[in-house]
Amino acid sequence: MMDPIGFSGGLALFWKESSIASLISYSTHHIDVLVTIEGMTQFRLIGFYGYARERCVLRDGSCISGKIW
Repeated sequence: MMDPIGFSGGLALFWKESSIASLISYSTHHIDVLVTIEGMTQFRLIGFYGYARERCVLRDGSCISGKIW
């Protein structure tokens, strides 16, 4: 969970106990997790909040560690 900055919202991720969410990275504008659900292929979930610095993410991925696509 990211705390709010001033009067801005914040960022949180919720999941069921039967699932596993492994945190890869986070910042004030994104959260990046690997999700494991029994009987399914693992998948990566990347959520953005507010200003996502699209130039950074789309051109070189430097805001997020590892492979994003």
